[in-house]
Amino acid sequence: MLARTRPRSFDLAIALAGGVAATIATISRGVNLSLVGVAIATALVPPLSTCSMLLARGDFHLARGAFLLAFTNMVAIQFGSSVVFWVAGFSNTTRLWAAGYRALVRNSISIALLISLAILLGVSTHRGVQNLLFETEVREILQTNVDRYPGANLSEVRFERTSKGTLVSAVVRSPSHFSATDVAVLERELPSSPDGTAVSLLLRRVGVEETHIGPVFENAGNSGVRD
Repeated sequence: MLARTRPRSFDLAIALAGGVAATIATISRGVNLSLVGVAIATALVPPLSTCSMLLARGDFHLARGAFLLAFTNMVAIQFGSSVVFWVAGFSNTTRLWAAGYRALVRNSISIALLISLAILLGVSTHRGVQNLLFETEVREILQTNVDRYPGANLSEVRFERTSKGTLVSAVVRSPSHFSATDVAVLERELPSSPDGTAVSLLLRRVGVEETHIGPVFENAGNSGVRD
């Protein structure tokens, strides 16, 4: 569900390819039309269902992303179908390439929507890549610094966008405690957030206890009652 709330540029490309393939299958002989219905349903039903469930939960921001994906699929499928029908001869201007501007005028709204969606999803893809690089760099820095503490292990890192900036929550399993100074040093080494907001670190330590085999356990196997 969360993956359908963050549409990217490749979602637009997939929808265009799906619209072209479905239309070619429709105008071709010997193709079961139920396959076309299934292909379109898989492109529209999941994002619309996700949008509906998120609206019911009150997550309007995520619901907007899911609806954007569904709307992108609709526009791309319609545009791909129009191109295939035009090329296949389902238009009186198919053979008159000099009059191709008429087809452009008829589909001007679709073209404008497609270009707008391409720009919007391109910006979204760029932001997604920047966030991914930021999160990867943060994890590497935290892992490098945590490894300096004997017995410490970085278990989990989460990122949350708050009103004050970006909150990085790290869970560390360690036998030793981390002071506020240690956390401040780690926080200063973190890179800047892609959106320019402040980055703060919240470290949660899960205490672990280390036990080694000592002389007591070594001698336990030799203990016994002698005759």
